[in-house]
Amino acid sequence: MRAFRVSLESAMRDIDRAIFTLAAISFISQTGVSIMLPLLPIFAIQLGASPRELGLMVSIFAVTVTVGQLGSGVLSRRISPRRQMPLGQAAYAVAIMKFAA
Repeated sequence: MRAFRVSLESAMRDIDRAIFTLAAISFISQTGVSIMLPLLPIFAIQLGASPRELGLMVSIFAVTVTVGQLGSGVLSRRISPRRQMPLGQAAYAVAIMKFAA
């Protein structure tokens, strides 16, 4: 019984560490987006975008995130979430680099 308890506690520590890591990645990712949104009108004005174009861009971003999350949920049933997380973060990094270029 004691051996089972020790292995269970060890497993819980590993899960807690994994959840903390995933939460930290999500926090950093969302913080980056949240910091960008208030600055978006300034960038849009400098680039000559109209308020309509700015609203359209933010709306498309929100719809894309929603569709991506739904697709991610379906995908997580087919492949393990542990394998899916690095793929999702890599896809996000590639998309950000493409937008920056």
